[in-house]
Amino acid sequence: MPSYYITLDQKEIYNHFSYVISKVDADFILYNIPQLAGSWILPETVQKIREEFSQVKGGSRRAPET
Repeated sequence: MPSYYITLDQKEIYNHFSYVISKVDADFILYNIPQLAGSWILPETVQKIREEFSQVKGGSRRAPET
């Protein structure tokens, strides 16, 4: 999940995940919970991250609240 105390654009979200994933030897699941994080991870950003990092094994998306 991206940072929750500042709103990030898609490039900043990508950079955040790229940095963390490249520094940690573990598998990852991307969580998209904008109600908590304050930012959506767009499908294009998720795809770019998954294409670059094989450690990303899946994702979770929470629907917007109505």
